[in-house]
Amino acid sequence: MNKSSVPFKLFQITTEEFATIEDNLEAKGKINLKNGLSFAVDYESFAIKCTLKVTFEMNEKIFLIIQSSCEFEIEPNAWEAMLNSKKQLLTVDKGFATHLALLTTGTVRGILHAKTENTVFNQFVLPTLNVNEMVLENIKIDLK
Repeated sequence: MNKSSVPFKLFQITTEEFATIEDNLEAKGKINLKNGLSFAVDYESFAIKCTLKVTFEMNEKIFLIIQSSCEFEIEPNAWEAMLNSKKQLLTVDKGFATHLALLTTGTVRGILHAKTENTVFNQFVLPTLNVNEMVLENIKIDLK
């Protein structure tokens, strides 16, 4: 099932981790960005949770961390089409997973801006991320 045929809605946004470490922020240095993307499900509510964690580092010291999730409710018939109940496995099409990751990335970018507004950390904007490089194949989630 591709992204255009999966009816869904965003129903919850959560900031699970946020920290600024001013002592690790230096005036000069190369900034490195590390990110991790994950998917989970809530079987009972037909929901897929997409989580993005981003750390900003300078001179090998982390100075900003954000981890946020978006939960997407999937229409029950579409959920059933993704579900292999015998194997207890939910398969999310790469295109649809990429779309959810893109929505989550934009949401994290907005949360980062809002939480750092009027601080020295507001200069650090989450750049565009190529979610096609983050989601390389269909996402298979074990429901056991």
